[in-house]
Amino acid sequence: MKKLILYFVYFFSLLLFTVFATSLQTTLWYQLFGSIPGPLLWLLIICYINIYKKPTEGILLNYFLVIQIYFFGWLPIGFLWFLILILFGITMFIKKRIFWGGPRYFLYASTLSVVGYQILYLLCSYFFESISVRELDLFERIFQIILTPLFSVPVYNFMKLLERWTDQVPLLETGEYTYEQSIY
Repeated sequence: MKKLILYFVYFFSLLLFTVFATSLQTTLWYQLFGSIPGPLLWLLIICYINIYKKPTEGILLNYFLVIQIYFFGWLPIGFLWFLILILFGITMFIKKRIFWGGPRYFLYASTLSVVGYQILYLLCSYFFESISVRELDLFERIFQIILTPLFSVPVYNFMKLLERWTDQVPLLETGEYTYEQSIY
């Protein structure tokens, strides 16, 4: 029972941290730094979940986080969910072949995730939307690609602290996923 209560505390803390990170990106960032595009802080949380959680748990957590992120953005929820699901599959594919723990791996993975998200957004918009992205704002995309990984180490440390606080066992410590052994 205690483990279930701690998991719910972890889940709601994760939702609260996502609200904080998303509101920081969408409102406070522009008041502090003007027209400089903000980093995709919510994508770092999703990237962490994709890397360090079991696939079924990761998909469910991503689902709830996308519902929450939807209220801060302009993308349709189905479009955003589709992007995150593709990104989840790519992350699982890469994690199955190359994986080691620590903030350096998370930095590399978050950099690839933000680049992948930008590319997937443009491709999915072109193929699936009736009015696709007509104007490629290269300045905004490059700044998001540069700034987002800069926040990856603080987000990683906070997520590890949250897991420690709520007694969540990271995927590496369960023995379910090692370099030699796949999660599937």
